[in-house]
Amino acid sequence: MTKLLPALLFSLLFLACGDEKSPNSPDDDEKVSSSSQKDSKSKKSSSSRKDSSSSKKNSSSSYSSSSTKSSSSSKTYSTEFKIDPKTVSKGKFTDKRDGQVYKTVTIGDQTWMAENLNYKTSSDSECEADSTDKKCEKKGLLYKWQAIIDAASGYCEPYRICAEPIQGICPDGWRIPTRDEWDTLITRIGIRDKDGIKIEAGYRLRSKDFYGSDVYGFSALTVEFWTSTNFRDQRDDRRVVTAKLGEDAYLSGSAQDYPKAYLRCIQDTTPKPDLNNPATIRSYDKNCKDSVWTPKIPPCNINGKDNCEYGEFEGKKTIKIGNQKWMNYDKTVYPLYDSRTCPLGWRVPDPKDWDELIQNVGGKCFATKMLASQKGWESGNGFNAYGFDIKPTGYYSTWLDYEKKRVSQGREFYEKETATTFVVRDSLNTTYKYMAYFSTGRSFFLQYNDDYSANLYCVTSTPAPDISSSFFNPNFNYGEFTDSRDGKTYKTTIIGPQKWMAQNLNYESDSSVCYQDYFYSSYCKSLGRLYSFEDAQNACPAGYHLPSKDEFDTLMSFGAIYHKTNNLFSAYNFGDDTYGFSLVMAGSGEGSTFFSGFYDKKQAKKLSYNGAAFLWSSTPKSDSTAYGLYAYKSDVSDTLHVGYSKTSGLWRTYASVRCLNDTLFNEESK
Repeated sequence: MTKLLPALLFSLLFLACGDEKSPNSPDDDEKVSSSSQKDSKSKKSSSSRKDSSSSKKNSSSSYSSSSTKSSSSSKTYSTEFKIDPKTVSKGKFTDKRDGQVYKTVTIGDQTWMAENLNYKTSSDSECEADSTDKKCEKKGLLYKWQAIIDAASGYCEPYRICAEPIQGICPDGWRIPTRDEWDTLITRIGIRDKDGIKIEAGYRLRSKDFYGSDVYGFSALTVEFWTSTNFRDQRDDRRVVTAKLGEDAYLSGSAQDYPKAYLRCIQDTTPKPDLNNPATIRSYDKNCKDSVWTPKIPPCNINGKDNCEYGEFEGKKTIKIGNQKWMNYDKTVYPLYDSRTCPLGWRVPDPKDWDELIQNVGGKCFATKMLASQKGWESGNGFNAYGFDIKPTGYYSTWLDYEKKRVSQGREFYEKETATTFVVRDSLNTTYKYMAYFSTGRSFFLQYNDDYSANLYCVTSTPAPDISSSFFNPNFNYGEFTDSRDGKTYKTTIIGPQKWMAQNLNYESDSSVCYQDYFYSSYCKSLGRLYSFEDAQNACPAGYHLPSKDEFDTLMSFGAIYHKTNNLFSAYNFGDDTYGFSLVMAGSGEGSTFFSGFYDKKQAKKLSYNGAAFLWSSTPKSDSTAYGLYAYKSDVSDTLHVGYSKTSGLWRTYASVRCLNDTLFNEESK
């Protein structure tokens, strides 16, 4: 025995100092003891133990006046215990995968395997046994990090932080212990010296065959063990905390590509995530530690049973969640400036759209995990609980020239495999300067940024309620007209010699569209439809026509004194509606997918909100423009005039239509 002692001590010293390239820094978590202090103390202790005649005074490992001498050396050890060894319970466990039987030991509230794991992996595991233990039944196998996290399963991958707890290659019901769990064990069974350093824990955990007391039945025959915890909680650190059981015990950072270490599994008492049991779902964002998953809509994809409401639009998959329908229209990464590409009937989502989705699936702390796909994420995979199936595609940097409306996309790809972003429309400014940011390691957030390009998901939702009744003057006696083509009935009014529809036309022609506002994909019932100039020419029903520029001039001369909007605008838009024209700021479209100018009284906080009305005339101004009536009213401006807008090109205008009766009236005929 005495011949083996120097070799053992040299081995322990070598392993304890094997991480000199990356010692713990002073600002590390208190639970990770300083390896440099430990190495220094271990070296002194080893040196003193080599001399069997060393006195207690000179021994750096003597820490208690109430001590007994070790039978194997002059080293003295404490007989004080925080946990009475007599309370330890022992048992056995059979790994169903290979029939291997392991001893177990319960120390306090922790149950550990009392033997190193000996489960053979396809690669990165190694047996270092001697001729008497060819199957590694005594010491177990040495593993690389890639092997213990079970990278092949896709749940955790090398060189990144893995969301704890991690089962890895431990049997079902067991998992890789965390740094804190090792620290708890070491703290409970060790004592502290005057500097607060834990001592004797290693001696108490090691087997008697490995120069320990093994008073707790942990029976360690090896020195270094993996934990599941990243060294500095930074995904680029590529270091993992390991537990080291020299004469004393401590925790230190080791590179993920550290040659090999052993693994002790701990019994997993953490409830398995179960989407049917919200209490088992937790967020990995440190700011959401105590958050509770409370979805407004139950998940539809649970444990392989997928009952989500899928659909298809133009060959693209759609998914319905609550009142919203989303479409992965194109996985191309778009510049934020140039993202007005949703098809007819769909829109680029704004912050309120995203907020509705996030609240439906359980709030920002859980949305990324609920909506992310079940594989492919380096930052931890999601549940895909609602069929949204977001994949990690990252984003590009961009250079924008707003005046020339062009963008130059950078070559560098950011956070691929760890994050993805989506274009978000700014509700108030109708611009694209937001990104919805998804990373399964973080909570959902919107980022104001026009320097990056992002993915595009389109959205549509429940049609808006008909609020047209709020546009009318309750004290005015309207006429009525029914369009024989579709049976829709419109209110009418006579102003001077003209008889007008008192509502915007809502006849569905081939290329007409509905205004796409913040909440709904369709306001047609209230605002009427928006038409291209070409389509507007033949949109009015028999007996009515699209007014000319001159006929708009006539309207203003009889109904708008000094070209002020007050007599024509509805009370909904701060007018008096003197003649029952009931004009509203219904907005317009630039192209068929980018809309602005609708004044929503419920959403606007002040009168100066940017809304407008634009009605097509039948009079062209040039080959690419045509006249129309433009009206705008706020607390600082009152505008009513015949202006003009684009009639062709990708960004041609889509505007409202007010039909004029073919008959001219005079005072007697009224």
